[in-house]
Amino acid sequence: MSDLKTVNLNHVLSTRYYQQGMLEKDLWFRVAERDYTELIRAFDFDTLFSSFDRPITLLDVGCGTGKFPTMLCPHLSQNIHVQYDYLDPSQHSLDELQKTLTAPFTPRTALQSTLESLERSCCPSEGYQIIWCLQSLYCIEHDALKTITNQLQALLNPRNGLALIYLAASDAFYHRLYNLYNQAWYPDTRLPYITAEDMTKTFDALHIAYGVKKLHFPHIISCSEPHVLDNYINQCVFDTNAYANLQAHTALTEFLNTFNNGEQYTFPQDVWLIMFGANTDTTMAARRKFRL
Repeated sequence: MSDLKTVNLNHVLSTRYYQQGMLEKDLWFRVAERDYTELIRAFDFDTLFSSFDRPITLLDVGCGTGKFPTMLCPHLSQNIHVQYDYLDPSQHSLDELQKTLTAPFTPRTALQSTLESLERSCCPSEGYQIIWCLQSLYCIEHDALKTITNQLQALLNPRNGLALIYLAASDAFYHRLYNLYNQAWYPDTRLPYITAEDMTKTFDALHIAYGVKKLHFPHIISCSEPHVLDNYINQCVFDTNAYANLQAHTALTEFLNTFNNGEQYTFPQDVWLIMFGANTDTTMAARRKFRL
């Protein structure tokens, strides 16, 4: 695997995993839809959309299969209109989102790309009112964080654009599992995921104002559903053999068992919602409005 050291292996693994026949999204979202449930409870998206004139332009970075906008629709006023651009390196994900997206979201431009490779000419010249990156920045390169942060800000409407990043913090089970698994099986080729702390440190280094809301909740899997646990572990680390590998490794098995009370596994998640604007005034006004 030494030849993969010259590329972003995490991105390669993620793109390969989000393909038809690989991704068991129903099993995954039986557990992980809690991420979006908690976000919808914690943040007033209806007020966010009501802050802009119609039609609203939105860019979904790392759109996945469209689970979040589907869950969000019942919580939004139906008098809004959102022109929805969606970016993902996986064509399967783009196709799935287009099939599932419903009013008030109207699919507009599908962008098969990473954020790093996105051509500015593919985006509206006036920028986006809203950009969200929801559980989607884990696999970008650490060395590219400053460039990507500047790029996100440049893609916002310069007058009132707002961006939302939703990302697990370093203590979340996502990161703890991934790091331990990689130490055991891929110590020389895989890098850690991007954490919420990595993002806020980047904002601080670039002197970009931002606000944060920290969410804490568990992922729960019954011990009577090993197939759900198997799929969950595999997708957390983008490896279809992960659960089998974990069971064959004493330290990893012991780590997993610390979350088992005999009836269920309870995996604690610590996820941050980070908001920033096209300029400092926009950011500060949003922080006051949304109490971030």
